Amino acid sequence: MPYTVVTDSLDIWHGNPNLKPEHNTIMEFDYSFMNKYFFTFSYTISHDAIRYVAAQVGENKMTEFYPENIPLPQPTVDGQQSTDVLTVDSGLWTVNDSKF
Repeated sequence: MPYTVVTDSLDIWHGNPNLKPEHNTIMEFDYSFMNKYFFTFSYTISHDAIRYVAAQVGENKMTEFYPENIPLPQPTVDGQQSTDVLTVDSGLWTVNDSKF
């Protein structure tokens, strides 16, 4: 492990040397109507998304926190697995979906 941080007797944070980088594909469309109303539509796909995982370990229920690449397996046409995440943000609401 590259580092370990003990915040108290029950919480431990550490890194992950096997972490892959997260890559995002982002498209955004902005529109202004009469210079008064503004609309934004953005589309994001995350590859190898990185999220922190919490796991209880040991008899005294210590909590271990560490980053992981989150696999969201989705079958594709050629039978391969996809780990993509779709995020749509309208400025008023946000939708996250892994089944697209």
